[in-house]
Amino acid sequence: MRKKYSIAALLMVCLMYIMLCGYTNEYDSNENKVYDNAGLLTEDQISELQSKCVSVAEKTKLDVVILTTNDAEGKNSTAYADDFYDENGFGYDQGGSGIMMLIDMDKRNVWLSTKGIAIEYFNDDDIDDVLDDVFRYMGEDNRRYDMVCDTFLDDVSEHVDEINSKYYSDVKPWFEGNYTDYEDYRHSNDYVKIEEMRQNNNGYVRRNIFSSVFVDLCVSIVVALVVVLIMSYSQKSKMTADGNTYMNKNDLIIHGSRDMFLRTTVTKTKIERDSGGSGHSGGGHSGGSTHRSSSGSSHGGGGRSF
Repeated sequence: MRKKYSIAALLMVCLMYIMLCGYTNEYDSNENKVYDNAGLLTEDQISELQSKCVSVAEKTKLDVVILTTNDAEGKNSTAYADDFYDENGFGYDQGGSGIMMLIDMDKRNVWLSTKGIAIEYFNDDDIDDVLDDVFRYMGEDNRRYDMVCDTFLDDVSEHVDEINSKYYSDVKPWFEGNYTDYEDYRHSNDYVKIEEMRQNNNGYVRRNIFSSVFVDLCVSIVVALVVVLIMSYSQKSKMTADGNTYMNKNDLIIHGSRDMFLRTTVTKTKIERDSGGSGHSGGGHSGGSTHRSSSGSSHGGGGRSF
């Protein structure tokens, strides 16, 4: 039994380590940010764009990545972009905040994938605005992939500046908190809609960065205790007596049985249908729509074919 409790304690330590290691991610400015797998750019252009990606990232606190491909591996542009971002561990913070532009020569799409706080910065309309700008250089007669990428970086920098000046002037709850996923952030007590931030920019109380870690520790302890209780219960002797042990089978004799149909009851329920369109109201700047990648991470984004 003592050995089993030791195993349970080891499991608890492992769970705590796994949950805590996610908070050590840091932005790496030396990491490659331009992946021209389709060969659309020259070496000089790649070098210039690499430097600009890092510069924009350090200014906006968003990882900024450019990807081109001739082979989407059978995936659509959305899945290919999201998976590439997740698998390479991009992100300016522990929540993977950033935006990536994919030029998909296989599916003939330009796709922007957002993650973390970038989903809040770039709603669906903002994505369309960026695509409008980059597609000025995607015409058949004047296609300039270097300008597509350069315009993308300029738009990211300018748009984040605009949102910060209007709605995020002093406070960024995401960066003040300790989150590993955008949906966790949106469902937390720290999440404050941007329009509310605009109305009361100085009234935000900074979050205790250890509170999320404390919650994870509690979850780890509970899981470990459940494991211990299950193992402890399994050591107990099994019950050998049941209801048949004390029943005198000679006291109850069934001579016969039959089924008799009595009635049919039908219940009808009206199905309500949506008679209007969908949307959201209110002022300010709301975040974009989201979906889950194959790894389970929340992403936003949008694209356009060429």
